[in-house]
Amino acid sequence: MYDRDKNGTSGSVQLWSRANGVMTVNSALHGNGKIEIASATWSAYEKEKNRTVVFAGDNTGYVGRILLANYADGYKTTLKITDGKALGGALDAFTYDAVNLQNRSELEVGATTSLNEPTRGIFAESGSSISVPNEGDVFSVGSVLTCSGTVRKTGDGVLSLSRSARSGDANAVLAIPAGALEVTARGALEGINAEF
Repeated sequence: MYDRDKNGTSGSVQLWSRANGVMTVNSALHGNGKIEIASATWSAYEKEKNRTVVFAGDNTGYVGRILLANYADGYKTTLKITDGKALGGALDAFTYDAVNLQNRSELEVGATTSLNEPTRGIFAESGSSISVPNEGDVFSVGSVLTCSGTVRKTGDGVLSLSRSARSGDANAVLAIPAGALEVTARGALEGINAEF
């Protein structure tokens, strides 16, 4: 998709969808720059505040960071995937925020899949969520999940953690209002309080 700016250094790209709209990227992503998926108001008359981007390809050739961001109160940014490979391939070294969920953003996983790349950590900021909406689906995180503040696991499916976790602060909470949480590794919730 991109990987260099005009100076030959690692660049970045922003993906925006219109109010209540969905942008689907079917092609495989390649490169090493940051991808930022963002929400913000386009006009004072825009009432719908949900923005959604779907990564539908095998993005293991992409070795940069993914940031889900919000720049206006009340907005929500969602990245939808059905395959863990959509979140990218191996980085040069472990990166705790290779997938960075900022406040009011959501990673929605719509099928049973796993993120098995150990260098590609997920950082979830307070107010963000990981959704597994379908009962019977399991999202297995084989990399490190770092939580800061209160992060929600939503939907009727299962979030499975199989690596040691990292706490972004002393008050890290993983709230599970629906579905289930599965822990398959010692230390997968170390420093994180689970609330059911």
